Amino acid sequence: ILIEGTVGDDFEGDIAIDDLSFLDCQLFDGELPSLITPTLTPPAPTVIPHSCPEGQFVCGAHGECVFLSQVCDFRHDCSDGSDETNCVMEICDFEGGVFCGWAVVSPSFSANHAFHWAANQGESIHDGDQNSRPTNDHTLNSTKGWYMYADSSNGDYGQTSDLQTPVISSTGPHCTLIFWYHMSGFTVGTLQVLLRHKNITHVAWSQTGNQGNRWKRAEVFLGLSNDFQVC
Repeated sequence: ILIEGTVGDDFEGDIAIDDLSFLDCQLFDGELPSLITPTLTPPAPTVIPHSCPEGQFVCGAHGECVFLSQVCDFRHDCSDGSDETNCVMEICDFEGGVFCGWAVVSPSFSANHAFHWAANQGESIHDGDQNSRPTNDHTLNSTKGWYMYADSSNGDYGQTSDLQTPVISSTGPHCTLIFWYHMSGFTVGTLQVLLRHKNITHVAWSQTGNQGNRWKRAEVFLGLSNDFQVC
């Protein structure tokens, strides 16, 4: 999954996002209809193995083995939760500047004053930017709260910056991505959510232009998916 912001043609086109959540994304382990043979997840081994077969994930603390398809599926299949350690978090409010497994991908990310996503707070707003940046975050409704923010004054017209997840191995049939976004200013560009599976990427949600100086809710249905990224 990749969230992509695009710069408009002026400095009054900042974009921010906050409170991303993956809801109802766990696969269902209950009894299925009788015409369908349920696939059962094998129980964790009772004896700690010295090594795992090829193609399986080795859990950190106890050396348990789980299938690679169980890594990054929003469930702790390892008793220590190590199968979800390097994955995107199910709920993220960015407080404390934590990225929750989301990674910034920008062509010129290493350059100074480049357009890219960064964790920030409303209390850092400078003069002239009050109407295009969120004064308060969505989580705490406070100037001290954190959110992800892309500063349009640091980019050229049409430049993009991506915020993407690691590969998500599987999601349940009701899986939905919920987030809040802030797009204020008469020169705001575009905010998109893209889904990427191998080499194929498609737009799942898009918003363009000034949406007012307030946080707005977005909902993106993901459904039953395997081995994909949000970006």
